[in-house]
Amino acid sequence: MTVQSTLEYLFDPETLIGALCFALVFFAVAFLLGRLAHMWTRRVMNHQGLLINKTSYKFVGQLLQMAIFLFAATIYAQIIPAFKDLGLTLLVTDNGKEVGTVKEFSFGYTSLVTDDGRTILVPDSLVVTSVLVRVS
Repeated sequence: MTVQSTLEYLFDPETLIGALCFALVFFAVAFLLGRLAHMWTRRVMNHQGLLINKTSYKFVGQLLQMAIFLFAATIYAQIIPAFKDLGLTLLVTDNGKEVGTVKEFSFGYTSLVTDDGRTILVPDSLVVTSVLVRVS
C-alpha cells in the first residue's frame, strides 16, 4: 500500500474513517484559528493607546471564535455526503400527511419512499416528536 493510496483511503469522505479524519483536520484548523482570534483580541484589548470597553472587545473576540467554528462545521457538512443529505432534510417544509415505506435509517434522518416513487427525508427530531402510524 503506497502513501498516496493510504492518504486517499484516510481522506475519503464516503467512509467513516475518512469522515473522522476530515473532522479531526477541520477541528484542528478551527481551533488554531480560534486561538489566533483570541490572541489578537487580547493584544488589541491590552493596547495602551486605545480607549476600548474591554467587555465589548471580549464579546467580539468570542463571537469571532464562534463564527470560525460555525464556518468550519458548515464546510465540513458540505464535504461529507451523509451530512449533505442531513442538511437537505432541514429545508423540507411540512406539507401534511405522507404515506411511505421506510427505506433506510441513517444518522440524523429517516428515508421514506412514497407509493409514487418520491423519497422523503425526515429528520429524527420530527420522527421523535410526531405521531407515526404503522399500516401493514
